[in-house]
Amino acid sequence: MNPTLSLRILDKKVDNMDREHWEEIKGVESKVMENMTSIETNILDAVTKSRFLGIFLVGCLILFDSTEV
Repeated sequence: MNPTLSLRILDKKVDNMDREHWEEIKGVESKVMENMTSIETNILDAVTKSRFLGIFLVGCLILFDSTEV
């Protein structure tokens, strides 16, 4: 078998593998993107909650400080 034919056969096999596994690859990619979105959402929720908690605590400190007169 000549090298050029071997390369073509190998290239065809790789193409077939790509087609066979493309749906699987897309499914994994989709799950990764879902997880990334979930992580980003959790981070944003935590930042938002901590921001609200910080504002609340500052408000409580101001209120507490003003009642000590």
